[in-house]
Amino acid sequence: MHHERLEPGQLIFREGQEGRHAYRILTGRVLIFLEKDGREIPLAELSPGEIFGEMAIMQDRPRSASARAIDATEVEVLTDYDFNHLILTDPKRLLPYLASFFERLRHANEQLARLGATAPAPRTPQASEKTPRVRVQTGAERAAGEPGVLVPKFPFRIGRATQGGYFSVLFPNDYTVQDKEPYQVSPHQCSIERHGGVIVLRDRGSRHGTILNGTPLGSEFDRSDADLHVGDNELILGKKDSPHRLWVSVWLE
Repeated sequence: MHHERLEPGQLIFREGQEGRHAYRILTGRVLIFLEKDGREIPLAELSPGEIFGEMAIMQDRPRSASARAIDATEVEVLTDYDFNHLILTDPKRLLPYLASFFERLRHANEQLARLGATAPAPRTPQASEKTPRVRVQTGAERAAGEPGVLVPKFPFRIGRATQGGYFSVLFPNDYTVQDKEPYQVSPHQCSIERHGGVIVLRDRGSRHGTILNGTPLGSEFDRSDADLHVGDNELILGKKDSPHRLWVSVWLE
């Protein structure tokens, strides 16, 4: 593996190109996007620690989207040769890449469960010069006037806290919730994502689903994601009777 430094606005790869490299962001931000009718459709804005382009190593197919550095960015580059070598010599170094691959598989399985339904059109970014900010609070923090957690990056993954380190590898989370049997919260519960100027809540293939402002999301329901509105959003992790509820506040600044 080696490192590369990217200038702001530098194209990393383009949709349809052949690829043999995966990338892990060390510093900076990267935009993943599609191009249609001469315009860009943002899919995700990635921050340090995030992996992208890993499917090029797993399958012999062209890139499914384009990637560009937003800021001055440094990435770790993994080639297909590196992958094969590390599998035999130092597999622990591949854990972040494998975790990202498993996350993508969960999302793909969730989409396959909806075959026959109309796929949602890609979101169009909202025109705004302001930057969306997001905060997560428990009900107790909200009642006490405590600030909760300011979301530092996207995607921001939420899941059940586990012991022993197993799930921390396969289900990496940025925010964990303590739960006990019978579990309502899955290790891979949901994530807060930024698609252009839109903040989105996506269920990650959880067992019981996620409820956002009264709308159930997940593999057993009609949709897996929904937009968060500016202001306060109620988030229920699990079934509607779940005690695990969060408040997600969105504002522009």
